[in-house]
Amino acid sequence: MFDTAAPTYTQFSTAQQALFTRVLPTYPTRAPDQILDIGCGTGVNTLKLHSRYTQSIITGVDQSSQMIDQARKYAAPIRWQIASAETYTHPDRVDFISSHGTLHWLTGPIAPIIRKNLAPHGGFNIHMFGPETYTELHQALRICWPQRTPLPNTPFRTVDDYVRDLRPEFGPLVIDHTRLSVAYPSITDLLKTIKYTGTSMATARGLWTPRRLSALAETYCRHFGGIWATHSLISIRNYD
Repeated sequence: MFDTAAPTYTQFSTAQQALFTRVLPTYPTRAPDQILDIGCGTGVNTLKLHSRYTQSIITGVDQSSQMIDQARKYAAPIRWQIASAETYTHPDRVDFISSHGTLHWLTGPIAPIIRKNLAPHGGFNIHMFGPETYTELHQALRICWPQRTPLPNTPFRTVDDYVRDLRPEFGPLVIDHTRLSVAYPSITDLLKTIKYTGTSMATARGLWTPRRLSALAETYCRHFGGIWATHSLISIRNYD
C-alpha cells in the first residue's frame, strides 16, 4: 500500500514531519559514526538527520521501492536500501538507530530488529503512533457505520506493549509522549491525507458517496466541533 502513496507522501505527511521535528531535540548531541533510519519512506525526515549529523554515515531503509525511488532524488550522501525492517541487516552494526512512524505497523517484536543492527552500547530513538491516533475519526465512523468501519483495524500498541518488548533486552528506557491535533478544511481533506500517506481505505463501490461524506462530516462536527485528527506519538530511547 505504501508504493502507491510514494508520489504523494512527502506532500501529505505534514503531521508526521512536524512530529519528527518535535522529537529531534532528544537525539544525541554528539554525532554517531553510523546511523540507520528504519522505515525512511521518501527520506524527508532522513534529510533532517543528515542536516543535524553532517559527518555521519546514514543508511535509510524502506520496504517500498517507490518510496526509495523518491528518496534517491535528494542530492544528499545517504545510502538508500530497499528492505523490510524484519529482514534487513546492516553490514556493520551501527552506533545509532532511528525510526519514525514505522515500527507500529509490525506484528512481531521490535527488540530483535534493533539488536541485530545495533552495536554494543549503541543508542536508539524510535517513535510509534499510539492508540489515540485518529481517535475522533474512528469514533465518528463507528457512529455512522456501527457494523462496518471503512478503515483497517489500527494496530497501534500501548506503551506497556513496547516496554515488555524492549526492556528485557535493553534495560531502562526513556519514554516520551507527543500529541499533535491537526485541523482539516473538510472530511474529504482528512481522508485524502490518510490515503495519500499510505493507509489503505475501504474502496467498495458506492461507499464514499457525497451523501455519506456529508453524514460523516456532520457527525464529526457535532461530536468534536470541527474536523480534527489527533496524532499520538510514543517515543522510546535507551539513553538519557
